[in-house]
Amino acid sequence: MTVPTAPLLSIEDLHVTFGRGRRSAHILKGVSLVLDRGKTLGLVGESGAGKSTVGNAILGLAPISSGRILFDGRSLNGLTGSDRRRLSRDIQVVFQDPLGSLNPALTIGASLAEPLQAQGQAGKSQDRIAQNLARVGMEADALSRYPAHFSGGQLQRLCIARALMLEPKLIILDEPVSALDLSVQGQVLNLLKDLQAETGVSFLFVSHDMAVVEYLAHDVAVIEAGVIVEKGPGQSLMHAPTQAYTQRLLDAILLPDPSRYGSGKPAPNMAI
Repeated sequence: MTVPTAPLLSIEDLHVTFGRGRRSAHILKGVSLVLDRGKTLGLVGESGAGKSTVGNAILGLAPISSGRILFDGRSLNGLTGSDRRRLSRDIQVVFQDPLGSLNPALTIGASLAEPLQAQGQAGKSQDRIAQNLARVGMEADALSRYPAHFSGGQLQRLCIARALMLEPKLIILDEPVSALDLSVQGQVLNLLKDLQAETGVSFLFVSHDMAVVEYLAHDVAVIEAGVIVEKGPGQSLMHAPTQAYTQRLLDAILLPDPSRYGSGKPAPNMAI
């Protein structure tokens, strides 16, 4: 079997504009990114920088004004609804708010079965649900319970399990740990690392937190006002940034020792 060598995801000169005329807002201004198979690309920037819009454009939730998105060698520009539904087998997403991502009226078992049912694979539900529930460290009794019965960290594990149900090639992680306590953040990040090692899934990890991105990402791209201002291997970029904006993001990291604040200090390793 031939193993593909081309990047899983390639974004070329992507522009996204909302609205028209004087009320238009040019959100992405020529974004170009590459995500290799089985790797994590961290996309980091302040609130409003456009990082979530990149993920939304991949998912078909933001209008592409110009540029191109290639996924597994196929252009995502202009896909129809049926093409998008088929694409969901390969691209899934985990959002920041796990409680808002799950239907409160459905049991966890029903929520996990939904992706397979939508793709006509309901016969695989029982085995796949058991497998992915175990993968994220949740007990089988979770299936009969409702989202309101779980903590934020447990809910995010369940959302990750749901994203894995169709065995996707790419999961877009949009601020998946920012609403969690620090200790729970570490558990979820370690889980994501383990899942990637086991399944070979690729992650686009969207975050404002440079310390979290440093821990998880192989490569990092920094976005400011819709423009990629710096990108490269994670460790190199974190410890030797070339742009003042990147350095400001690093300086915003809360460190146990305040004397380490300031320009030129290396980003800390997350104590997880």
